[in-house]
Amino acid sequence: MKKNGACSKTIRAIFCFLIGASTCFAESLEDAWRISLDHDYRLKAARESVAAAEESLSAAKSVRMPSLKGQATYARVNETPEIEISLPHFPLLTSPLLKDDTFLISELTVSIPIFTSGRISHSIDSAAFTVKANQEDAFKTVQDIKLQVAEAYVSVLRAIKLLEVAQSNVKSLTAHETDTARMFQEGLVSKNDVLAVSVALVDARQTALQVENKVDMAKAAYNRLLRRPLSDAVTLNDLDTAFTTDIASCQNYDALVGSALENRSEIKGLANLANAYHANAKSIKATALPQILASGSFYHYDQMILADNNIWEAGLSLRWDIFDGGVIRHKARAEERKQLTIENQKKEAASLIELQVRQAWLDTQETAKRIGVSEQALNQAEENLKVTKNRYTQELGNNTEVLDAETLRIKSRTNYTHAVYDAILADIRLRRAVGNL
Repeated sequence: MKKNGACSKTIRAIFCFLIGASTCFAESLEDAWRISLDHDYRLKAARESVAAAEESLSAAKSVRMPSLKGQATYARVNETPEIEISLPHFPLLTSPLLKDDTFLISELTVSIPIFTSGRISHSIDSAAFTVKANQEDAFKTVQDIKLQVAEAYVSVLRAIKLLEVAQSNVKSLTAHETDTARMFQEGLVSKNDVLAVSVALVDARQTALQVENKVDMAKAAYNRLLRRPLSDAVTLNDLDTAFTTDIASCQNYDALVGSALENRSEIKGLANLANAYHANAKSIKATALPQILASGSFYHYDQMILADNNIWEAGLSLRWDIFDGGVIRHKARAEERKQLTIENQKKEAASLIELQVRQAWLDTQETAKRIGVSEQALNQAEENLKVTKNRYTQELGNNTEVLDAETLRIKSRTNYTHAVYDAILADIRLRRAVGNL
């Protein structure tokens, strides 16, 4: 078995080498979402809340079912009780009520509610709305987790691209240092040019080290969200603007806001929670109305002087709390005020969601424009660097111009990298704002 395992690992390694390491074991964003949702403790907690609400719903429904209760009492008295019988013209007689000084009474009762004025049905409705509210909260948790994972995913890609930019700066300055050193040996430039390039190169290497550290930190943060060891290797499929589906251009702003108010689980959850309080208030009010209960009981009396120690009983019970000092009324009003509280929170949430949609929508517009502008600036900066280097090697320009051109190129490439990943993030955040991430 070990030999076959080693062979398969070797074949796998060769396969990865042939197709390229960057495509082997690379995770997609969908993979990251799936892994995180399988292991995230917040989602597990939200699902347990849903399960608890479902149990409460089952309990509310069970109130409609018949209930069976048993009870037994065993007692000992200090002396056997007797009854005195006095009849005219007859002497006083006594008769024991029990056979001895102990007695046992057992009872078995079955009951079922016949009419509760809506108390049970409204209680079931309240529990059902609570289940839906918890389900919406669980869906919100899923959306939040996916957004957080997507942001971490993009942060890793952004850091890797910025590291490539920093490394390209080191590579470009290294080549320029070689050219400057050769020209200095030929007496074409001064020592100041060599020193200036060396200082710029050291600074570029320092920046590369800092960016490399940021890459490691971004990967560690990403691994934490996927509940993996922070030091695990991370290889991700790159994203570009093709990842987006131009959601901002497919719908206008008003349509996006309408979709958000319809889809966002925060709105749905608060609506269900308000309905739950409303139904609970009705259930509480119904307790003050007539309640009819059907019951049947079986009693067994042991050690008692009875003709038949087994007694059956069946009947209907009517209960009506006509006056309780206002307890039920105040409890119901408390639930109604909770409903009003949730409805106000729902209005505030709707306003905040509209602001989130607008901000995300404006970000998609801005980043889309930035990509085109920064790409044009990058092309011009690269061409400028080529021209400046040619002028320098032909002794038509100076070293400062080359260093400035390289700085401009790095800045343009950095801006382009940020524009691309900002555009991707803007699209993801807009999807989260609309509620369909």
